[in-house]
Formats: sequence, C-alpha cells, structure tokens
Amino acid sequence: MIFLKRAFLVGFFTLFVFSSWLSFPQSSFSDSGRMIHFAGQQWFVSESYGSKISPGSNYFSSSERNVSVDKDDTLNLTLRYDNQLDAWTSSQIISKDFAQYGTYSFIIDQNLEHLDQNVVLGIFLYKSDPADPSARAEIDLEFSKWGFPKQNEIGEWIDIDHNSWYVLWPAWKDGETPIPQVTDGFDLQMTDYEKTLHEIQWEDFYLSFRSFVFDPFKHEYIDIKRHYPYYQAEFQQTSFSEDEIYIPFEEDKMKFIINLWLIEGVTEPFCKEEVEITLQMKYRPPGQ
Repeated sequence: MIFLKRAFLVGFFTLFVFSSWLSFPQSSFSDSGRMIHFAGQQWFVSESYGSKISPGSNYFSSSERNVSVDKDDTLNLTLRYDNQLDAWTSSQIISKDFAQYGTYSFIIDQNLEHLDQNVVLGIFLYKSDPADPSARAEIDLEFSKWGFPKQNEIGEWIDIDHNSWYVLWPAWKDGETPIPQVTDGFDLQMTDYEKTLHEIQWEDFYLSFRSFVFDPFKHEYIDIKRHYPYYQAEFQQTSFSEDEIYIPFEEDKMKFIINLWLIEGVTEPFCKEEVEITLQMKYRPPGQ
C-alpha cells in the first residue's frame, strides 16, 4: 500500500472535518424529547426524524436500539440498519449540563483498531452558549480511518497511518471557515489488548489528552496509569495573541457530545455490518 505523508494527511483530515461540521444544525442536538441518565448526569438523545443532518449527513435515531444504558452504567451506541427508514441510522447524545473543568475518562470495550473504516466514534466538548448561539469552539477525541484504505483515480490503494485523533479547534463564529489549531493523529494498535482508556484533562489555559491500551484480565483499572500512556499530547495557552492556541474556558459553556456516525459521502458501513460501541465515563474534579 501507499501511505500518505503527514502533511497530506492533516490537510485531508482538515478538509474532511470541514465538510462534516460546518453545517451542524443546532436544532438537531436535543429535539428527540428522549433523555437518558449516564455517568451521573442527564443527556439528550438526538433524533433527525427521517432527515439527514450533520455530522456526515446522517440519519440519527433516538431509538433504544441505537442508544441505551445498562444497569452497570455502560453506554451502548449502535449504528444500525432501520428497516422502516430503509437506511443506516447513527447515534448521538449531548449532555444537558455544561461541562466543568476536570479530567474525563472513557473506557471503551471494543477493539478500535478494527473499527469499520466508514465509521467515526466521536467524544468531544462543543461550545453551546444560549446567550451567543453563533459562537463555536471544540475539543475532539475521535476514532476513524475516514474511509481509508481506498483506491485513487489510477487504481492504486491509498491508506493513512492513523486511526485516532486529538483535535483542538479555535473559537469561531457561524459563517466562518475554521482551521483546527491542532490535529494530532496516531495509530492505535490493539494486538493482545481488549480495551482502551482515554482521558481529556481540561483546566484553565491547559489541555491534555492521554490514551492507554490494556487487557482487563491482566490490568485492574486502578493500575492502568502505572503503565506509560500509549499516546499523549499536552497543550498550554500562554497568551491571547492571534498565533497562540486557544483553549476554551469553562465560561465558554461547553457540552459533551458522544456520537457514532458514517463519514460524509457514504450510506453504509464498509463491511455492511452493524457497529456497536460500549463505554463507561468517569469524572474527576481538578486536583483529584
């Protein structure tokens, strides 16, 4: 296979995310009327009512077959075929309350190295200030191969060497075309491992991502951090100059969004099979 150079990779990822997110309609966030209790808080379950919406121009379903929470507080997100709609439906939840500074941990049960290449799992903070509805900012943890590997115009197979992403967007207004300030990709390899732990530590002027792989039969949750992170990235904001990265503040009124969806331009998973993600979420205040 031919592997893309990093510069092309970042450019491709940037353009792809533009097409997926620029038209994200705010009304799609919470119009299903269904709510769930997960990780100690209330969440809206998205519903597109038979219309395609962003991200990725997807049908989102609030059905319990798409979104449910087990008795052990495990969230189940499913990308599944809906016979009545005659289409594949995606899943999304949005926190009712605004996020606070602290460390957010996510244990994901599936082997993300084998996530269908047409599917995206997103876990991110998104600005949602009712007093300033056109203002945006975003902190992303995403897993996807963005449709790769695929053939180019002359029949050569092209692949990208990352399947996991840490992304920091700037503050922007609707109608503008933002460019991510940080696009840090890495290749998550899970041979001999069953689960992953991912953390977003968000505080004043500080942002950190950490990812771990582990075998639940060998590693207790409390022992995972004794192992060096599989991948990590740390960012510090030192000024408000235009060329400085902007880390959203707690006052920016960020909400957590977790979703499972198809990339732009496709109508089904590459393997044409149902995709299910189960995860647990924990929160620790700053200093803990």
